[in-house]
Amino acid sequence: MMTFSLLTDENMSPFLVSRLWEAGCNTVAVRDRGMLRASDPDVWGYAMREWRTLVTINENDFVKLALREQTHPGLIIIPSGGTRERQFEYITAATNYVVTYRLFPPSFRDCAASVEEACAVSCKPCCALTNELGMAPVPASKATS
Repeated sequence: MMTFSLLTDENMSPFLVSRLWEAGCNTVAVRDRGMLRASDPDVWGYAMREWRTLVTINENDFVKLALREQTHPGLIIIPSGGTRERQFEYITAATNYVVTYRLFPPSFRDCAASVEEACAVSCKPCCALTNELGMAPVPASKATS
């Protein structure tokens, strides 16, 4: 089983952490790190320092922050709302996608993985270097549920 290091943003259910650990993802929540209501740059800084892929619904702000970096641990962007079970399904759809479509080792590094409500996933390069090179996104997966 592939292990991913994740940081869940404050808009994620706190119950996801233990469930993601059970699924093999080394996960911490912003709220468990005393960062509830922290600014987006502070949350991004924590993700960078700990080299954790950030799971969020806040695509616009975090993609802007990611595009400033030469390299970063990646983003998983899920639809807003939804039950904690649905949030878990979105996140596992993204991790399964990366295991299936990314080069070894599977990683979200320098990418933004976007999950649609039907759990279809697309992954696009998202850092200063790939943005400058105009790299194309990886093809989208089919919905899994």
